[in-house]
Amino acid sequence: MSVPIGVAGTLWSYRSLREIGSRKPGRIDWLGNLTFAAGAGALLASITYGIQPYGGHSTDWTNPYVLGGLATGTALLVAFCVAQTKVADPMFQLGLFRIRAFAAGNLAALLIAIARGGMQFMLIIWLQGIWLPLHGYAFDRTPLWAGIFLLPLTIGFLLGGPASGVLSDRYGPRLFATTGLILVATAFVGLLALPVEFPYPAFAGLLLLSGLGQGMFSAPNTSAIMGSVPPEQRGAASGMRATFQNSGIALSIGLFFSLMITGLATTLPHTLDSGLRVQGVPAEAAGHLAGLPPVSTLFATFLGDNPIGHLLGPSGVLSTLPARNAQPLTGTRFFPELIAGPFHHGLVIAFSTAAVMALVAACASALRGRRSGTATRRPAGSTKERPRPAPAPGRAPRTPDPGPDAVRQRTSEGRRAMGTTSASGTGAPQAAAPHVPVPEVAGRPFNAPPARGPVERIAAAVTARATDGCVLVTLDGRAGAGKSTLAAAVAAYLGGPGHAVVVHGDDSFHPMPCHERLSMEPEEGYHRLFEWQRLRDQVLVPLSDGRPARYEQFDRDANAPRAGEPRSVPPGDVVIVEGVLTARPELAGFYDLTVFVDTPSELCLRRVYARPDLRPQHEAWLTHWRAVEEYYLTATDMPARADLTVPGD
Repeated sequence: MSVPIGVAGTLWSYRSLREIGSRKPGRIDWLGNLTFAAGAGALLASITYGIQPYGGHSTDWTNPYVLGGLATGTALLVAFCVAQTKVADPMFQLGLFRIRAFAAGNLAALLIAIARGGMQFMLIIWLQGIWLPLHGYAFDRTPLWAGIFLLPLTIGFLLGGPASGVLSDRYGPRLFATTGLILVATAFVGLLALPVEFPYPAFAGLLLLSGLGQGMFSAPNTSAIMGSVPPEQRGAASGMRATFQNSGIALSIGLFFSLMITGLATTLPHTLDSGLRVQGVPAEAAGHLAGLPPVSTLFATFLGDNPIGHLLGPSGVLSTLPARNAQPLTGTRFFPELIAGPFHHGLVIAFSTAAVMALVAACASALRGRRSGTATRRPAGSTKERPRPAPAPGRAPRTPDPGPDAVRQRTSEGRRAMGTTSASGTGAPQAAAPHVPVPEVAGRPFNAPPARGPVERIAAAVTARATDGCVLVTLDGRAGAGKSTLAAAVAAYLGGPGHAVVVHGDDSFHPMPCHERLSMEPEEGYHRLFEWQRLRDQVLVPLSDGRPARYEQFDRDANAPRAGEPRSVPPGDVVIVEGVLTARPELAGFYDLTVFVDTPSELCLRRVYARPDLRPQHEAWLTHWRAVEEYYLTATDMPARADLTVPGD
């Protein structure tokens, strides 16, 4: 059954997925591949062999070969890490771990993979070895029914995964990923509280809760990890994420089997010995069987074999017992009732460890930051110093900022330049800089400076969020709302070039034939007309990380990227991104301030038609574009998501 599902998934992904990252040619890292494969192989093989008995011990952790394998694997992985810092094109980009969202997401994924893998093994043993036989299921039928009774776990994952994926695109991944991990930890605690012979509705409810939590974590965490790295390194990041996840599942086998075996080894021998003697098994045979490692009993349970028959059959003792003793021994109640107490002891150890792992993973997820990019969103008033990139060749180094007061000072300077205060910041207003008169629209010049009330409100909100890093602001609203004019006025108010810069969202529109644009429904236009991934990768991610942004500008007349060098934007104090769709849910986590410019639709339309650069070919699709705008504003509830709403009229 797995093959057709895999083929169908391959075909669907080939038809549906689209490459949005940038490719970077490189050479195969042979040294990294060899050291990592050998190190990981030695480590995982040693952990797997560690659950087998050795000498007089129930596990193999004292075996010199296992200890040697662990030491060799660890040494090879250390050598792998050193090698990755020496080669030109490393297999693992270790520098990515300096990105908090990437490091925290992978740590959380590793821990929850270990906990999830261990939980599945424990639940299977619980159902196949105890609960199902106690409810009349023959041992050889327990593997099938264990899978059926575990379906609530899958159902929860299928419900939580897609829903959290959609919602995290809108509200950010941290809330959903962290909440999901807390739900997983809660489910572990709930399973600990259940009796060994539990009521199934309570068991199913906890499985559903765990599945919901795992689903809520998986999609947002993957999205946050992949969105936190530069586009040219997403291939390496995806491979690293998959390696951590798969390694966690492999580690869970050795870890949780060892924990369960350790728990059983302390109580099972005495319980098994006394139980066998009660049923007439000779003391010598009972003592011998009780002294066997618990791992054989566990694997017999996994295979759907009767554990007592598995233990007594080869010795021939079972055939010598009278029927009144042999029948209970091989029935469906003797072994489950015998092992219930020791098993619960091991279960407490295993599930307690898993719950702690889930909580540590939740802490790591909560500390990933609010941005889905390479830097976390900074809280208002934060003064934590952030490293600045080195100046470009030929450019003088920028004077370090003394802190948030610098933005406030430049705000005051900009205010004086616009004529709102005297030189001392108080007193009579000074004359504002003159502007060129243009035709009026609805009683107000189209390009007239905006009312100072909105400018001052936005500047005050920016100042409140001022840090030693780059403050990212977006101005969104309908076409013709006055976003560009308002953005330019706010930038001047905050000190002008060198301190505040404007990026136009129109440069991120997707070039395509006009007839193709006009054929789209509003929802399709919302998804295809604006290349938000390009705005994220070329502008928001670099600026969030303190690096200069470089992006292609859009030539509306040519319907193509503008010829010439891409525009460079240094990571200044304030960067204002203005334009329709710039505050889409996928980008919302990057901004420190989201502003909605609320202008009546009729006024927006009159302003657009009054633009001197409007061409006849542009008028044909204005109505169509307005439908796309209204879909965006309504479907994403953009006005309600804004931190600040200002009038644009």
